[in-house]
Order: sequence, then structure tokens, then C-alpha cells
Amino acid sequence: MSDGSGMDSEGRSENGSVEWMSQAPKVSDALKRGTFVTVSTWSDDVSGLVCDWEDAGILLDEAEESGYLFVPWSSVRHVRIGEGEQRRVKSLP
Repeated sequence: MSDGSGMDSEGRSENGSVEWMSQAPKVSDALKRGTFVTVSTWSDDVSGLVCDWEDAGILLDEAEESGYLFVPWSSVRHVRIGEGEQRRVKSLP
């Protein structure tokens, strides 16, 4: 929102604000399959690779466990994206 000074409420120029918005990630991109996330719930933090997400919650392949964990959105305080390895990658010789 402009105050007439050519700056938005975050102190960016209006042109810079438009550029920033065009480069801002979308939820669907940020939570794509294989992205490493840390989910803070009301009781603890869990980390893993995103397998899938929907209206009900997020399904993780836990980084330190051998299995999957479904976390309902109602239990989530916030999600940190990309704090660890992004994807499991095999190196080819």
C-alpha cells in the first residue's frame, strides 16, 4: 500500500515491491515433495521431507525415524522450510 511517497508499508519502492511479490514463493512450491521442513507443533518439533500435504495436514518422511508422520494442521504452530538437506540425491560416477 502506497502512502504517496513511492514506498510501500515495508519501506520498499513500489517497483521493488512488485518485483519482490513476483519472486515470493508459493505455498505449493515451498511444500513440494522432497523439501526438508521442521514443523513446530504445540508440544515439540518434528523434521523430515515432505511427502504430501492437503487441507487436513502434512505427511512427512521423518529424517531420524524409519517411517512416516502425519501432522494435522490444527497441531501446527509454524513450519520452517529448507533448514536441512533439500532432497535425497544420488551421485552418479
